[in-house]
Amino acid sequence: MRADFRPPKLEEGKEFHSGWFKGDMSHYHKFSTLLYHHKKLPEVYPVYDTKEVFNEQLHLENEYKSFLREMNKSFSTDGPEMTQQFTHKMFGLASAIIAVWQKGACPQFIIR
Repeated sequence: MRADFRPPKLEEGKEFHSGWFKGDMSHYHKFSTLLYHHKKLPEVYPVYDTKEVFNEQLHLENEYKSFLREMNKSFSTDGPEMTQQFTHKMFGLASAIIAVWQKGACPQFIIR
């Protein structure tokens, strides 16, 4: 990522393109954008209060716990490399989050 990269200024009526916030930006910059400018970003999925997402939420919780364990393994070993399963666990968590969103619920990151 270029150190001087700045996303385009978000303006009322200007067409939004999700690619502005991908690729060139570090995770830090993406999360900063979400924290400080979230009201200017388009809604991805409508959020409903629903109980129909129980199985998807339970799967998300299991994937979240699994990813946290893998991250702890990666950070507690010597060297800069992540464990072999790290990327697999990370994408598994992403898929579980998406499944909850697609059911119209807000993902809950709970460890039971």
